[in-house]
Amino acid sequence: KIISFNIITYYEPDFADFADYRISGESGIRFNLTKNFSYSVGYAFDFDNQPTPDVQNTFWYFKNTFIITL
Repeated sequence: KIISFNIITYYEPDFADFADYRISGESGIRFNLTKNFSYSVGYAFDFDNQPTPDVQNTFWYFKNTFIITL
């Protein structure tokens, strides 16, 4: 494969209070540049519906990754 895609999402409830939960997810694309070297770029988020005070409930971020396979 030269290019691969990934999408993953997690739902994490608080089992003591199901109204309190977190959702996180990530999607990305990976480019195999050589047999042992690849590059990945992705987008991820974290959401907490009941965050601790003074903390925002949603975080979005981009990820760039270089991968060496031995």
